[in-house]
Formats: sequence, C-alpha cells, structure tokens
Amino acid sequence: MQKTKTMQLVILLLVATVSGSALTYALTVYWNAPVKITIEKSVNLGVFSDSACTNQVAQIDFGSQKAGAYAYKELYLKNTGNANVTLSWTSDAPKTILAGDDWVYSTGSSWTSINGYTLKPDEVLKTKYEVFVLPNANSGSFSWNLQLESA
Repeated sequence: MQKTKTMQLVILLLVATVSGSALTYALTVYWNAPVKITIEKSVNLGVFSDSACTNQVAQIDFGSQKAGAYAYKELYLKNTGNANVTLSWTSDAPKTILAGDDWVYSTGSSWTSINGYTLKPDEVLKTKYEVFVLPNANSGSFSWNLQLESA
C-alpha cells in the first residue's frame, strides 16, 4: 500500500509538472515584427584656396612655368558633412611634361600623401598640390583632371 501511494504521488507530481509546463507554454505569447532604421550619413567635401574655407576652388592654374620647375598650390580640404571621410586622389597628368604630381599634407615633420587620410566632420586640412615639370618638357599649354574622392 505504501508503495502504491508513493507511486501515485510520483505520477501526480509528474502530471502536475507536465501540466504546469504546458500551461506556461500556452500562456506565453510570442510577438515579432520587422524593424527598419535609416541612418543618414552626409558626405560633403570642399576644396578651398583659403584657410577660412570661403573661396571654393573650381580650377587650379599654375600659370607659366619653366622646364624643370617645381610648383605647388596650397589647398584647404574641409569635411562639411556629418561623417568621417577617407581621402584618395588621382590625376591624369601628362607624363610627357611632368615627372610627377602629388597631393600632400604636413605631418609636422614631413609631407605625406593625402591618400588614406581620414577627415573628421568640420575638420580643415591644409594641403598642397605639387607638380614637377620635366627638364625637357616641350613648350605649350597643358591641362589635366585632378580628382578627389572620399569614402
């Protein structure tokens, strides 16, 4: 008799546990919904001829240069957006008149390419675009494209 009562008690506890779990599962409400968010990132970059960034540059004019000359123009880059931008530049300068061209900024102890530089929002970076005219460059007027990109 004692063994039967114990067995009945075990079965009753088992039934109560399973019933309680089923009841908890039945009372649990699952809710899900799609979530949407729009992050607005403004990437704006200006090139200026002055440190106050009031005179935007549309063209760079080196005027007359002699064969073998080194010339540069100071340019100020300003991030007018609300997100960091990483700079890169390219040019299609004619290799028949230039030994090279470079767009650099000062690190304090040396000048280095702006490629890879991260410009913070509202930051202004003083740079110089420099050209190295070949000693045997022909006379004439030349033009090329300089492109600044930001990512």
